[in-house]
Amino acid sequence: MRFKITAAVLGVTLAAAASAAPTPGVSTGHPLDASDLHAWLDGLLPYAIKSGDIAGGVIVVVKDGKVLFQEGYGYSDMEKRTPMDPEKTLIRAGSTSKLFTWTAVMQLVEQGKIDLDRNVDDYLDFKISPASGKPITLRDLMNHRGGFEEGLKDILAKDPHGLQSTETYLKEHPRPLLFPPGEVPAYSNYGAALAGYIVQRVSGQPFERYVEEHILLPLGMRHTTFDQPLPDGFKNAMSDGYRTASTGPQPYELIITRPAGSMTTTASDMAHFMSAHLQQGRFGDYAMLSPQTVELMHSPSQAAPPGFSTLAHGFFHAIRNGRTVIGHGGDTVFFHTDLNLLPEEGVGIFYNFNSRGRENAVYALRKALFDQFMDRYFPPVAPTPDPPALASAVGDAHRIAGRYRNQGVSSTASSASFIFCNKR
Repeated sequence: MRFKITAAVLGVTLAAAASAAPTPGVSTGHPLDASDLHAWLDGLLPYAIKSGDIAGGVIVVVKDGKVLFQEGYGYSDMEKRTPMDPEKTLIRAGSTSKLFTWTAVMQLVEQGKIDLDRNVDDYLDFKISPASGKPITLRDLMNHRGGFEEGLKDILAKDPHGLQSTETYLKEHPRPLLFPPGEVPAYSNYGAALAGYIVQRVSGQPFERYVEEHILLPLGMRHTTFDQPLPDGFKNAMSDGYRTASTGPQPYELIITRPAGSMTTTASDMAHFMSAHLQQGRFGDYAMLSPQTVELMHSPSQAAPPGFSTLAHGFFHAIRNGRTVIGHGGDTVFFHTDLNLLPEEGVGIFYNFNSRGRENAVYALRKALFDQFMDRYFPPVAPTPDPPALASAVGDAHRIAGRYRNQGVSSTASSASFIFCNKR
């Protein structure tokens, strides 16, 4: 996938930049409250959506276990002019779904039913680890270090009657190993689907029922499901998906690798999940995870060079404006999501747009939205000087020089793009 700098993209980006520009000599920090969020977002999003030819979006911000702000902008159905509603409108979360899969894995780790460092073959009814050398572990899968080549062929469908199960897909479409397990980060929907299938086998419940019983319903997420096609009670609330708002709705997307990306949800429901992760695993009276497990999930799995991001046991981990940010983005063809948490501040933000927009304008909007959120509410305490060049910089550049092919998957944390490519 390639992106062009176009009028639509520039319109979205410059609108955000103009309202975010700091006044020289004056602190740009704003109070993170409902009033200021309304003033900022009500000025930014209607214009950005219209100029980018995006049908609509929803956003929710939480702090200290409470919802500060939730709002819908634009339309879930352009023809009927049905407004986006953060409490009622259903959207597709794409790869942000993976956070629920990793949360389910860690629940079973807490129960002693899964060992993150054990060969995944011990939990499967087929073999996936290489015959010699290091085996693939669940820790590898969580950190996208299983070594798999990514591939998107046959993971999307339109006909619910011929919908493959995750089990069938995994067994009939094994991914080649490009790298030794545990060594090279390479984003893998196949690896996340494997983890969900392991949850199913270890728990004795279908993956969808396990997540529903142990995460969704206890958190009060009654408008969220991994089921495909949608249950009857969900269908009327589902937003249409669009390439652009002006070109009409597209068919509902069926995702074969369900644990990697099939979740349907609302912004309001996602506030519950964010709050649980920000409140040491608790939401109300329900302990989704122990504080120790939450700390592990939020901790980097490997150190990153200065200025770079890394992985954190299912989340992406970055430092922005001196603050720790963990999160995960998600993209189907038509729906585009970001979820970002600032654990030290107890703050989370989730947003989703139901269109790619003109010239892929949604990608610029997503980045501008989080960039401005951080600069507005969590500005740097002092200017951050650029770090000196690493002594190994020239050698590092030679090692990665080459031609690359985008495998079509991107995930975000703190609006930094993580595009995993295969070098050619």
